[in-house]
Amino acid sequence: MEQKSDLAGDMIASDAAFHDQFDRDSTDFHHGDPTPVATGGQRIPESMPSVYTEEKKVEVSNYGPDYDRLMNLRAKLGDFKKTASKVGPSIEGVMRLNEKMNAADTKEAQKTKLEAQVKAEEAKLANTVSDLNAYKSLFEAGTEFDAPYLGAIDEITTGAHTKYADKDQYGDFVFLIRRHTQRVFKDQKNLLEQIKKIKREKEAESSAQAARSDSTEEEKAK
Repeated sequence: MEQKSDLAGDMIASDAAFHDQFDRDSTDFHHGDPTPVATGGQRIPESMPSVYTEEKKVEVSNYGPDYDRLMNLRAKLGDFKKTASKVGPSIEGVMRLNEKMNAADTKEAQKTKLEAQVKAEEAKLANTVSDLNAYKSLFEAGTEFDAPYLGAIDEITTGAHTKYADKDQYGDFVFLIRRHTQRVFKDQKNLLEQIKKIKREKEAESSAQAARSDSTEEEKAK
């Protein structure tokens, strides 16, 4: 009976000692690092060092002319794709308005209003085609995309000036535009890979230079 009493007493004492480590009023308080642990992986506390060597981040201010050229070309291709994608909806708008205007139950007052809307939509289409042709100067400047994109502009421009007899004929033109915009997407993806490659190489080069500089400074300090 006495043995059980001693065991219970030891357990109570051990439990009390454990709690005393976290009691600021106790003489047994652990006095550990009071710095709150950052959440979200923002910072590793000094009391929790990483087993991995922390790599020094080196900022690169200039990735070179090839990087800038590819970035600019990729952005221009994106703008070209957006412009080409506007042609179809304008043509569809003109066709839809003409269909309403030519309907047997359309009154004269409605036709006058619809005619004005057709002219507005046609003007929008003309502006889009003009913007599209402005990209010829980009592709004539000597890029790897000259031939296919100059041809694409001519095909889309011709299609934009065509009067479509029915939706099936118009659908073929929509497919043509989609084929060209899909090429843009593919080329943008390839350009991005080239951009990433240049960026990785420049950052690796800068990191190596920084490491050599740190090593030289350490040698001088010895």
